[in-house]
Formats: sequence, structure tokens, C-alpha cells
Amino acid sequence: MGWVVLGVAQARMGADGAAVVSLQKAIDLNPKDGYTHKNIGALLSRTGKADEALKHLRLATQLLPSDPQTWFNLAGTLEEAGELDNADEAYEKVIRLDPTGTLAKRSEDGRSRIVEINFRGIGGDSRPDAFSYCLGSLQRFEGMPKAEIQKITFEIAMLGTRGLQVNDPAEQYTLKSIPGKFSGLHLLCIEYVGFKLIDPSVDFGFDLSAEYAEACRLHKK
Repeated sequence: MGWVVLGVAQARMGADGAAVVSLQKAIDLNPKDGYTHKNIGALLSRTGKADEALKHLRLATQLLPSDPQTWFNLAGTLEEAGELDNADEAYEKVIRLDPTGTLAKRSEDGRSRIVEINFRGIGGDSRPDAFSYCLGSLQRFEGMPKAEIQKITFEIAMLGTRGLQVNDPAEQYTLKSIPGKFSGLHLLCIEYVGFKLIDPSVDFGFDLSAEYAEACRLHKK
């Protein structure tokens, strides 16, 4: 217990190296203490030692399976290490454990980042399909009363609370407000354009600005 207290105190003072040494001594004495693995994992992650951190954080989630902070620490380190699918699963676990807490919101943000990384790819290039959907949405909404645009946009937003599979091209979604079947990306683009037309200041949480700008340019022509 004394090594844990010392390690936490050293970490709070910014002495990460000394804190890691102290916490490792605590683990040597009690290798099944989940909180110590959690703390040393967070420190190792903070100092850029992701591989070592992940060993401790994965063990910590086994020892503390119901602790949202432990899963959140693991998720963040997995994301930094590029293990995006595993990070997404860990973020989802946080949300299930504490759906109304602050970590749930941060985990939702993490999942959104992962979706966008997968959506953009390594190069971060503009997506022709998203541009096409944005252009089609501008054409759909042209001349439509704002109340009707709002109705469509809000229906998609409510559907999105259950999760839209943006990187799955299958047309698996339907709406009450407009006919047809849509992919997750198609609905996201309709929602994005709708919010831009209703209130451009809204922080959408998913960056389609390049595709939207190009669609607006072409639409004006």
C-alpha cells in the first residue's frame, strides 16, 4: 500500500519515472491489484510506452471489469497505438458501464474519431461518395421549407443515437419523412447538409466540410 501511495503522489508531482518505479514495486508485492495496474498503465501511456501500458491496462480490465475509468484508459491507449477496432470495443464498454457519465460522452467522441479515421483512410482524402450525397442533399432541400428540412434532419439525428454504420455501404436504413433506403453515410450527409442549412454554427461532430464545400460550389453553378 505504501508504494502505491508514493507512486500516486510522485505522479501528481510530475515525477512519472519515479512513480512508475514505485508502482512496479507495488505490483511485485501484489500482482493482482487492479488499481495499481490501472495507474501504472496510465503513466506508461502518458510517457509514450504504449506496448508496456497495454499489458497493464488489459490486465487491469480483467481485475476491474466494472470500472469505466480502467476501460477508458485502455481505449485511449489502444487508439493511440492504432488498434482502432479494439479501441472502439473498449469505448463501447465504457458507455455500457456508465451511460450517463462524463466518460460516456468522451467515449462517444472517441468512437466518432475512430469512425472518421476509418472513413477518411490514412491519407485523409476527400470522399467522392460523400460529395455526391451532399450535392444530392442540397438538391433535395432546395426550395423546401425550413420546418420540413428540420423534420428530416432531426429524424436522422434520432436514428443516429442508435449508431449509423458510416463505413458500411449497405442501404439498410429507412425514414418516415422521405422514401427509399439509405446507407449510413448517405443519411449522415443528408443530416450534415440539413444542419448546415438550418444553423451553420452547429458543431456536427463529424467533418464533412470539404465534401460539403465542393457540393455547394457545384450546386451554385
